[in-house]
Amino acid sequence: MARLIRVLLIVLVVVDCGEHDYSDRTTATRLVRAEECPCSGGPCEATGTPELVLREVQTIPVMRSTPLAQLIAHDSAIVFAIDGQTGRVQVLSIANREATMTVADSALRTLGWGPNRIWAATDSKLYQIDVGTWTIVELGLTLGVDERIISVAENDSTLWIETLTDTTAKLLIYPSIDRGHLGRLQPLGHVALPGPARIHPDHSGRLVLSLVNSPYTILLVDSSGDQVGSLQPPLASMLSAPNSGTGAVFALAAIPLDCGFILQVLADLQSDHRWFVLYDWNARRTIRIKLITEALGLVQSLGAMRLLIGLRDVGERREVVLFKWAWD
Repeated sequence: MARLIRVLLIVLVVVDCGEHDYSDRTTATRLVRAEECPCSGGPCEATGTPELVLREVQTIPVMRSTPLAQLIAHDSAIVFAIDGQTGRVQVLSIANREATMTVADSALRTLGWGPNRIWAATDSKLYQIDVGTWTIVELGLTLGVDERIISVAENDSTLWIETLTDTTAKLLIYPSIDRGHLGRLQPLGHVALPGPARIHPDHSGRLVLSLVNSPYTILLVDSSGDQVGSLQPPLASMLSAPNSGTGAVFALAAIPLDCGFILQVLADLQSDHRWFVLYDWNARRTIRIKLITEALGLVQSLGAMRLLIGLRDVGERREVVLFKWAWD
């Protein structure tokens, strides 16, 4: 008999922004297969109140004593993490096999993903890890004084590198790099940012940025660095909700789904409160806010597989969790 799959239902009903639901998480046994809800006839065209449903499909246990500084996944469902103690890469597979990879002499600070490769960076050096051969190549990168790498992302045409100094944040834009012509990178340009951000490529060649600090603005930037638009959660109503917590709130990644929808997670540093904010990018509006009380963070989507990757603490246990998303 197939293993019973637990279902986490984060109900984000498509209604007017003024109606927020701050109730705790709900479990459900009724599932919706993602292939039954494509964009045509899905939430972008629906006349009712469709819901975003996250169905838990896989967990990978992680030692709670090992702090994970960052977490990403590859399309092959292999998960990569930075060991916060050693600065080395941990490779976690859905078969629960684990390996450790030393990429650089100094501790890694961030990971990024691209087509069939993973990017790893120290404060000032960038490395390509080829998924399959597992070869590691350092790329030449010229940074300014005190400029350090904090994020890397890539799609088929563009490589983005986010850097930070004590006073500035910047997004460097490079053409996607052919594996056979790795060398010193020459940027096409850069974008000044209002502060540090989480970055995530969307499905149409653009980059979604989520400012870490208030007002948690979401920016959309194209491959030439032009800002396409912005979104912002309604902070006054969100953070004044009952049991909203009193600690510092910061933003995780703003994750592109399908049909032009974006899911942003805000986390309270001093509690398990998480705000799931769903946006309709095409309409430039906030659709729904859901407050849950669970130490769960979502960090990445695998759009072709309709998977969301996250990290969750459950008591003394820590686990990487994969969700399948669907529209009901």
